[in-house]
Amino acid sequence: VLMRAYQLFERTARSGFDRKNAESLLTELESEFDQLKHAVKSNDTRRLLDDFGDFMFSLVNLAQLLKIHPETALSGAVKTFEKRFRKMTEGEPTKQDDCNY
Repeated sequence: VLMRAYQLFERTARSGFDRKNAESLLTELESEFDQLKHAVKSNDTRRLLDDFGDFMFSLVNLAQLLKIHPETALSGAVKTFEKRFRKMTEGEPTKQDDCNY
């Protein structure tokens, strides 16, 4: 589904539909994130699902605009987290900020 969203934004960009700049998309992301925070506080499962989906959809829109493939970016983050987690569980000393991803 992540690829489907990315491809949708590619098609809409090619057609000239609703082409935004990065700054306006970041503002949109802030708004979507605020809505997600309110949904978390409300503990409404349906609202959480909708607002989380909207936030992810906006992230994919930003990725497309910035010419970042979202699956590649997420894959890199997962690999980084796995590497850090493996070090932690194997008892290797890590810096505190190594746990942030």
